[in-house]
Amino acid sequence: MSHRILIAYASRTGVTAEYAQIIAQAPAFAADTVQVLKMQNVRDLNGIDAVILGSSVRFGQWLPEAQKFVESHQAALAQRPTALFTVHDLNRGDNEASRQQREAYLLKVRPLLQARCEGFFVGRTDASQLNFFERMLTRIIPQDAGEPASPQALQAWAETARAALLS
Repeated sequence: MSHRILIAYASRTGVTAEYAQIIAQAPAFAADTVQVLKMQNVRDLNGIDAVILGSSVRFGQWLPEAQKFVESHQAALAQRPTALFTVHDLNRGDNEASRQQREAYLLKVRPLLQARCEGFFVGRTDASQLNFFERMLTRIIPQDAGEPASPQALQAWAETARAALLS
């Protein structure tokens, strides 16, 4: 059965937008109609069966436009199965401290909706897309080891997300 799925994202440097496209093209969604939009370009959720929301992280939380999107569409999101993905540069480790820090990225978003699935993906830092202050922070704050998310990891998560959203 075909479903209409919206993948809405907030991206600071373009990595989250890229990941949203990879998720949308995953084989798991081959039978569905998947639309990928910047959150700012989403007017309403009419006709959408399920929603995947993604945001990059700045200063330990989702981008402000992502938070505003969830707040302004909270009622419509409550009526649709929703999944979340987060793109981050820090807390890449597989230890408990890193996992707790990743979970904290969603502290302001989680109370506003009931996500059926969450994914956390390491991004890439493109210093040319950052302002002076952000570039300085990337030099000061030590980065954990870890590679950016692979297309295979994103597509595997897409399969998990689709199953959680449409089961």
